[in-house]
Amino acid sequence: PPERARMRWMLSATGWWVLGRAYAAREEVAVAAYLPEWRYEGANWEVICEHVSHLILFSLEVGQAGSKAIVALDRLPRPELLEEAKQAARRHGTRLLVCFGGNGRSAGFGSMVRKAKLRKGFVRSVARL
Repeated sequence: PPERARMRWMLSATGWWVLGRAYAAREEVAVAAYLPEWRYEGANWEVICEHVSHLILFSLEVGQAGSKAIVALDRLPRPELLEEAKQAARRHGTRLLVCFGGNGRSAGFGSMVRKAKLRKGFVRSVARL
């Protein structure tokens, strides 16, 4: 009967509206900043972390097969700056991330992902950072 179909449609539409409102209420906006290593020395970590939800440090590299899992660790901020970045990130609830590869720095990634042993070594190395 048409009234039953109409009632099902109304209930369905109402259900989708309620679900949509619930999802929208919990959805967060992410604002990411991408900071290359040549900008670390002049970075105002406090101001950056105050205005972004995610701060991505560019860029480490995956080593070639048979070499160290992570190379170019000198591209991380020096220890004092990294500590400043971590403290600012904690104060403002910013997630501090590091990326691997990009801009000609991805050569070791393909060979690493092909072998389980190399993937495990990479994950262990990331966990030690």
